Amino acid sequence: MAAPSSSDPFYVVKEEVNDTLKTAERKYRQCKVSGSATVLEELKDDVEGLRYMLQEIKRSVDTASKNPNRFRLTNAEIQDRKAWMDHVGQRVEQLSSNIWTISQRSRVSPYGETRNVENDRFIETEMSHQEQIVARQDQDLDVLGDHVLRIGELGREMGQELDVQGQLLDDFGYEMQGTQTRLAAAQRKVQYVLDRAGVKGQLAIIAILVVVLVVLMVLIIS
Repeated sequence: MAAPSSSDPFYVVKEEVNDTLKTAERKYRQCKVSGSATVLEELKDDVEGLRYMLQEIKRSVDTASKNPNRFRLTNAEIQDRKAWMDHVGQRVEQLSSNIWTISQRSRVSPYGETRNVENDRFIETEMSHQEQIVARQDQDLDVLGDHVLRIGELGREMGQELDVQGQLLDDFGYEMQGTQTRLAAAQRKVQYVLDRAGVKGQLAIIAILVVVLVVLMVLIIS
């Protein structure tokens, strides 16, 4: 059997029918307990929608079964689709029968109308409560989103500041390297002068520096 193609609209409609049928059956169980008239009307609409979709699917499958090669289908695939339609159709008809039973029970019950009104009020209250919860959650998410954006902005600012600090450190390193180079050159020049002057010259330079230092101290003290 060929694998289901994601481009085949049958599988899209099939998934929609399955989801709608599950929702309708869940509503039936809810309506069976609560007897809600609102849920019962929604359930009737779901059943009508399911019948319409099954009719459209049946029409397309019948067309494909007449010329399966044109639609790139095998006989096994066509039979599987027909079997699925029969199975779903039986579930829909059973659901329709159950709806009719609930409708009749509501009509003959002397307290049916009051019970339905109370159930509707309860459902409306619960729905309103759920909407309020969702609204508060939306507000919390908005606040959280603002905090996330602020944290992101702070992160960008910190990144920019780190880039600036890194650039300053690089510049300081370059300056230190230049200073070391100039200091080494000055030391070489001093060493060159001392070597040229000899021992006597060195002593003379030291004496001159001592005299200059004494003069400066005298000037500062006076």
